[in-house]
Amino acid sequence: MKVVLSRKGFDSAAGGFASPIIMPEGIMQSLPIPSDIGPRLYSEVKSHYKNKSIYDLIKLIRCDDKVRSGDWVGAERTGCHLDPDIDINAVKRPSGWLGAFGQAGASERQLENQGVKEGDLFLFFGWFKEYRESGTDGSLKPVSKSDKHVIFGYLQIWQIVRVNQIDLISDTIPQHVKEHPHTEKDFIDAHRENNSIYISRESVSWDDDIPGYCLLRYCPEVILTAEGMPRSRWNLEDKWGLKHSDNKPGITYHSEQSWKKDYFQSACRGQEFVIDENQAVTEWAEKLISNYRCQ
Repeated sequence: MKVVLSRKGFDSAAGGFASPIIMPEGIMQSLPIPSDIGPRLYSEVKSHYKNKSIYDLIKLIRCDDKVRSGDWVGAERTGCHLDPDIDINAVKRPSGWLGAFGQAGASERQLENQGVKEGDLFLFFGWFKEYRESGTDGSLKPVSKSDKHVIFGYLQIWQIVRVNQIDLISDTIPQHVKEHPHTEKDFIDAHRENNSIYISRESVSWDDDIPGYCLLRYCPEVILTAEGMPRSRWNLEDKWGLKHSDNKPGITYHSEQSWKKDYFQSACRGQEFVIDENQAVTEWAEKLISNYRCQ
């Protein structure tokens, strides 16, 4: 089983600020990036915080309710790219719905070139910051020096739909992914060569009682960033049970020079970091999901 560390959610260019972890409860909400293509608005997607929409949550973080989409725009009527789509409660779902994740362009070509296939596992991570409630207005204020990279969810692949190979007149996109943004006509037209949707298994391959997709709860085990360091410096050796002298598995977009004495220097660019098949990494990923998934 290959493990893929997949960077998703707001960044400095798309969205413009960190996704929130609301303390002290540790409510973690990955914010989907803005998009002109897709069926969902921020105001229509439910967050995990007090039954509010993603838009309402953004208002509590930014009093001007703006998100960065090229320019700063108001979030209320802005579309969002709900992907990875692994929260069954985010919107109303059709019968038989399964979690799904779409990729296109150069990042999709990277996954194909690395032979990512059915049974492989995505671990989704992003840029997060801790926030706390402040004052009587319920606004959320950032906690200083709390930026970090955090794994917030997962998906084990059951089926890969190559959308660019489907004749939309004669073929049918599977019912459980028909509302995914990668099936939108404008998105298909913009990504004629590479456009795929990865559909999750109903349950993970190592335990029939664990769903094939889910969110993870906030805890030290899902934090990639090494304690006290900038968010791009990770503590992979500790997580994988490796010593600095051990041979390390290859990770796309990285080299041997990425492994420093006290941390792993993650790449600033790239979305899909495919890890060479490795028993220690597999066992770590399975344990992470088994112990820290949201119930």
